[in-house]
Amino acid sequence: PRISVESLTHTTRPFSFWQWHSYTQYIEFLAGFMYVTLCLAILFLIFGRSDVFVSILGFVALGLESTLPIPQLISNYKQRSLYGFRMSTLIGWVGGDTFKAVYFFVQHSPLQFQVCAVFQ
Repeated sequence: PRISVESLTHTTRPFSFWQWHSYTQYIEFLAGFMYVTLCLAILFLIFGRSDVFVSILGFVALGLESTLPIPQLISNYKQRSLYGFRMSTLIGWVGGDTFKAVYFFVQHSPLQFQVCAVFQ
């Protein structure tokens, strides 16, 4: 089925992610983001020499990075269309992630890098 540009302008993202209904909500998000970043910085100053903390932080960071395409996939599934999704984006994701995975395994990178590379 063909989808017009007009019908795509009023779509919502999963969980209304990154869609602010007011400027105040955007400022509140930025304040919360800065608070979380500050807390992580303080935790890093306290536990930065702990291998366990650094490994957990690595798993969380790489886990977030490896799941970035999921909202796009959900949006495409709900619309039952790939309208507006560029093939160059897909090729970039697949190509970049493939090279990254090979690099992580060849260089014997830490486990969290290898796990996230396989997931991607």
